[in-house]
Amino acid sequence: MTDKGDNQVLGTLEQKLVAAAATVERQCPELESIGAAQAEPVSVRSSASAADRDCCGSDGVVIFDLDSTLWNGNATSLQWKGAGALTPQTRNAAGAVTEVVDQRGRTLSVFPATVAALRHAREVMKRTVAVASHAHAESRALELLRLFGLMQYIDHPSLIVLGPAATKVGHLETIKARWDAAHPERPGLKWADVMMVDDRWGILRPLEKKFPGLVVAKVPKEGCSVATLESGLRGAHQTKKQQSFMTHFLAGGKGGKGGGTPSSHEAKKRRVVVESGT
Repeated sequence: MTDKGDNQVLGTLEQKLVAAAATVERQCPELESIGAAQAEPVSVRSSASAADRDCCGSDGVVIFDLDSTLWNGNATSLQWKGAGALTPQTRNAAGAVTEVVDQRGRTLSVFPATVAALRHAREVMKRTVAVASHAHAESRALELLRLFGLMQYIDHPSLIVLGPAATKVGHLETIKARWDAAHPERPGLKWADVMMVDDRWGILRPLEKKFPGLVVAKVPKEGCSVATLESGLRGAHQTKKQQSFMTHFLAGGKGGKGGGTPSSHEAKKRRVVVESGT
């Protein structure tokens, strides 16, 4: 086939894809972004659309990692012997501890936007807040949560699942089982209603494969923030939108009309037409 013929065929297919996408947008308005969110009862303004926020369902769970997610380091790196091993080093204007120092002078700080992110998960997203961490020293992790004043944002102590013995898969399954047990009147938590917040794709990607529908939010080096959560929601909404489009397109559109993928027989007929110049 000539280059001109190739371009004509590709151009036709591209036009069909564009037309099909437009058809899906018109016929499935629920896939469109609903617009910017209004101000919420947290001190930050939500930039996620209502469709983004509803992606996880009305009764979901946001699960946070700890090290390099809520604070800027690893709890196990701190010297920890006896009572008062950690000393509050810095406080913010409200008097909350933002940095601690250990017996060797090493410091660890809560990320500046961590509290805003936890409040956003509860007050704006209306989600249960839980923790899942491989923290080798569970007592250290719990002490840091207490010192930084973060315990108040976690809905129940049973939703803090720590320890290196279990994998993150095990952590999430434990949290789901405990949530289900606490809500016997409900049909059970769906993975599409769960968001996992972590600083490593090496953790998040396997969880996505293990639990289809799970929403993931990757924490940048600057730490967790409201933007981190909303980025995860937008990514999940976009994925859902693309999947719906592909399902609709490959099925041939509503009522069996519209552009599906052309059969090999149809493609062959088109090549013959192009090559013959008719």
